[in-house]
Amino acid sequence: MGHGGVVRGLRIGATGGLRLGLPDAAHPTSGTGTHRLTSGAVDMRGHNRCMTTVVHPESGLPKATLTDQDLMETSWDYCRIHAFAVTDDEGPPEDLTPEEFQEQDDLDPTAPSALRLHLDIDYIVRRVDSGPMRDVLFWVAPATLIFDSVWDIVGSLNSVCLPFELKNLRQESRPHLPEPYWHLEGRDMDLRFQASGYTLHLRQPPRYGNRVLRMAERGGINFDPKPFA
Repeated sequence: MGHGGVVRGLRIGATGGLRLGLPDAAHPTSGTGTHRLTSGAVDMRGHNRCMTTVVHPESGLPKATLTDQDLMETSWDYCRIHAFAVTDDEGPPEDLTPEEFQEQDDLDPTAPSALRLHLDIDYIVRRVDSGPMRDVLFWVAPATLIFDSVWDIVGSLNSVCLPFELKNLRQESRPHLPEPYWHLEGRDMDLRFQASGYTLHLRQPPRYGNRVLRMAERGGINFDPKPFA
C-alpha cells in the first residue's frame, strides 16, 4: 500500500525567564546540518540551569530517534503517509534436516509476534508561522515509523484518490491484552492493533519549507530504520 504522510512534534523554547542558546527557527540558517550542539539554558543572571542536547540546532530537534516513551511530547497531526508495509519472520531455511526442522517447530506459541508494521512518513519537527498573510512553513524530515510485535491489526483504509495523512496516535486501555493497544487515526484511515511499542527514525536532517517533501528530496519510498544522527 503506498500513499503519502508527514509528522509534527517536539518544540524547544524559552519559558519562565530562561533563554535557550539556539538559533531562531523562524530564520533558518541551514537545513542540512548533522552536528550536535549542547547548550545550556541560562537565567537572567547568567547561571546555568540545565543542559539540552540537540542534533539539529536550526530546527531545535533534540534527537533523531523517538520511541513510545516520547508519545506525550509527539504530535502526529497532518502527517503525510507515503507507504505502509507489514513484515514477518521469514521462517526456517528450506535446507534444514528433519531434526533441525523439529526443533524449529517446537518454538513457544506464546512468544511475541514477529510481525512489524512499517510506515514511511514525513515527520514535521516544527511549524513556523511567520505572521498574518504569510505562508506557514515547516521543518520536515523523512522518517520510518516501526511498530514491533504486532497482533490483530483491524480497521479501514478508505482513500481512493487522496493521500493518507495522520491525525493522532494514542495508546488505549485494554488491561486484558498482553501487549499495549494502539489507535492510529488519519484522514480516510483508522487502524487499531496490539504492539509492544514503536520507534520513529528520522532518516535525514529536517528541511525548511513545505510540509510534504518531494520524492527526490526524501529519497523515494524508504523503510530504512537508520537515523541520520
